[in-house]
Amino acid sequence: MAWDWVVPVAASGFGALVGVSGILASFKTSEKSRQHAENLAKERHRHELELAKQKSEHDLRLAREQRRQERQAVAYAEILKEVQRVSFWANASHPKEALDKDDAPKHLHLVTDPAADALLRTYGSNEVIDLFDTWRTSVQDILKSFHLLKIDLNADPVSRQLNGKQTSQEWSRLYNELVPAENTAKDTLTKRIQQELQTVE
Repeated sequence: MAWDWVVPVAASGFGALVGVSGILASFKTSEKSRQHAENLAKERHRHELELAKQKSEHDLRLAREQRRQERQAVAYAEILKEVQRVSFWANASHPKEALDKDDAPKHLHLVTDPAADALLRTYGSNEVIDLFDTWRTSVQDILKSFHLLKIDLNADPVSRQLNGKQTSQEWSRLYNELVPAENTAKDTLTKRIQQELQTVE
């Protein structure tokens, strides 16, 4: 009987030891679970930040491209307006009055508005810039012809008679070569601009 108390005490001590071991194991397991959950949360947060950064960069690129396209459309509209104005002037003018009109280009190198030209050179495609330069050269040729014919038209009758054949050739060149070349260059430029603006939409 003296030893009867040992078994219940040992059993309860063993039970206590098992209980404490269980508590420690649960604590360790919960600690690992907590660390794992924290690591997952950090990884998810890092991934979400990376996605947000990528989306932000993509949105920024899209916004820049949209602004560039809008500016290009404005530049093209300004250039087309100038091209139509100058083309109408070149096609509808007579050399005697052409250079005195208010809408006449004042200088050969400034066929169009400098601001519109600057917009085109900033936002236009290389092909449109090349076509514009071709058109501008055709208008400059018309202006040179107008200058030659105006000199002849303002000359005295004797000089006009002496230069008759040359003047006749210049009139023919103006209306048979230069004006049609300007119209072709204008139409080609206009079509290319329309194509580029349609691909933007």
